Amino acid sequence: MQETDQNPDEVPKNGFWLVVAMAFFLIALSFLIASRRNEVNIDLFHQMCLARQFAEEGVFPKTDAFAYTPTLEKVVHHEWGMGAVTFAIIEQMGLKSNGLMSLKYALILLLGLSCCLSARLRGASWPLIVPCLALATILGGQIGFTTVRARLFTMLFVAIEFYLLAVDRQGKKWWIIPWLFLVVVWANIHAGIVAGLGIFCCYVMFRFVEPYLQSSKPATSPVSNVYLVVVAIASFLLLLVNPYGLDYPLYLLHGTTLDRPSIAEWQPLLTKITDIGFLAILGISLLLAVIGFKNTWRERLFEVIVILLTAYLAFKHVRHLTIYSVTWACIVPASLMQVSLGKEMTKIGYRLVKPLSIAAVIVGLYLSFEAVQEKFWEMRTPVSSKDEVSAGSLYPVGAVNFLKESQFEGNLMTPFGMGAFVSWNLYPEVKVSIDSRYEAAYPPGAVEASFDFYDAKAGWQQTLNSHGTDAVLIPHHSAVRTEFDSINGWHLQ
Repeated sequence: MQETDQNPDEVPKNGFWLVVAMAFFLIALSFLIASRRNEVNIDLFHQMCLARQFAEEGVFPKTDAFAYTPTLEKVVHHEWGMGAVTFAIIEQMGLKSNGLMSLKYALILLLGLSCCLSARLRGASWPLIVPCLALATILGGQIGFTTVRARLFTMLFVAIEFYLLAVDRQGKKWWIIPWLFLVVVWANIHAGIVAGLGIFCCYVMFRFVEPYLQSSKPATSPVSNVYLVVVAIASFLLLLVNPYGLDYPLYLLHGTTLDRPSIAEWQPLLTKITDIGFLAILGISLLLAVIGFKNTWRERLFEVIVILLTAYLAFKHVRHLTIYSVTWACIVPASLMQVSLGKEMTKIGYRLVKPLSIAAVIVGLYLSFEAVQEKFWEMRTPVSSKDEVSAGSLYPVGAVNFLKESQFEGNLMTPFGMGAFVSWNLYPEVKVSIDSRYEAAYPPGAVEASFDFYDAKAGWQQTLNSHGTDAVLIPHHSAVRTEFDSINGWHLQ
């Protein structure tokens, strides 16, 4: 086999095993990262509460039933579809935590496959796709591979979107129907559809602009792209296909522009992530993007802008690092094929098929062993302060069991991250003060007042005496715990 002029679309005869070995390595890496995020997410419970209420009442609920404190007149739950999926798996199909974990890993596998197909369709070689996807997995998996948030669906859908846009680049039109179907599903599972439509609008705009930036005469007229405008309009109209009608897009407009100073994942990346190694990998990803697009930015202006936009969002809000990582994995590998770095990596990869395959298998086996040690198949429910340090969440299992055994009925003040768990286990006998639905269910200031109460800040007693609270659920580490000894009529249990 020649060491030069290797076509990235042509895998050498013995390259099949390289692809298999690399796939094994990527799966093992993904499972290991995911296994360290196996704590059940707090949002899962309020999603399933809504689905259970719908199943029991037969009418889709559009007002709140779980809180005794004031809630919005119209409660638009943008993750209702996620609740329907998880409730069906856990309760209606009876698969419990095993079903939930299977869903998580199935989504991760589909995400990796979609990123690979997107990069491959754009012209990237396998020896380049795998290390790039590994880098992106480290960046996005730390935040996105939780158990199980609707955000993981958004990561998958973004990867599928980039694949469909790559199909459009080839002049094919069959992608339009799958895309419109994807919009409907996406909109009813997660508000991440805003990112999806934003990416799509950028693509449409730059398809009209790019022909004028090319050094040679454009092969097609910008007028030939008018169909993309029609698809974009149809995509926005399909946002109305949801149980809330026009209220849903209005909520998206409000929710995506809302500041959430009390929520860690909505904070700037550099204030919440200080790990030097992780930041170095992020820096490398940006450097590789610059290298890849230095010669072709005029022809691929959309890809350049979307990388810059998603990088900006990632630095602005930690949670958007997931969208940046998927975007990067789908489009940067192909851009690197246009420069000497990518070409050399491809040549080396195809020349060293056997040693690279062996190395990928060895590393994959090691990562698999680590994933097994972490019990990647096991869902965890943090119940102690020690667990909370690593999990970032805590569930009052003991307190809930105590209230259930005591046959308690009434209004229970709860912390932001515990309300939904209480509702899932004790509703309708018990109503809560707050849960993690934030702006979707509660008026401005409600969540902040809850945080101030548990931090024993000024005015916390007024919060306690409002709305007819019968009992208070207080974590051991809360500052307000020590204050209860001096309040008449209240005692710690």
